[in-house]
Amino acid sequence: MSRKQRIETVKRIMDERRQDASRALAHRRRLLDEARQRMAELVGYRDEYASKMAESASGFGVQLQDSWRFMARLNSAIDEHRTRIEQHSLAVEQSLRRWCETQSDVAVIDKVIERLGTMERRVQERGEQRLLDESARVRLLSRFGEEA
Repeated sequence: MSRKQRIETVKRIMDERRQDASRALAHRRRLLDEARQRMAELVGYRDEYASKMAESASGFGVQLQDSWRFMARLNSAIDEHRTRIEQHSLAVEQSLRRWCETQSDVAVIDKVIERLGTMERRVQERGEQRLLDESARVRLLSRFGEEA
């Protein structure tokens, strides 16, 4: 197996890693988007509930306590989602870094493969040129040998 073939094998492996990194990045971005969407829903629901609660502020006692407890639970859920969004954002950043690293690695390997291909073509061209030169020399010698 030539050096170029070995490097191409490494490139295939790196391409697989890049694809894995791309899939992981897409998955983490999707999770982040879903968490943000859920957060927006919760905040909207809380604001709507708070507005209704303010409109019917005439309720006292148990009903008002229940409403405040429910608001506290909503706020707690919102805080949890903020934490999830931060975690998902960090995961997206890590996945993006990994993806960039694999992209860079693949680019380096592509350059190595290109250089090796160029070197192999030059070696092959030199060999072909040597054969042509040798063939011409043999013909020249045989022509001079016939005349002598």
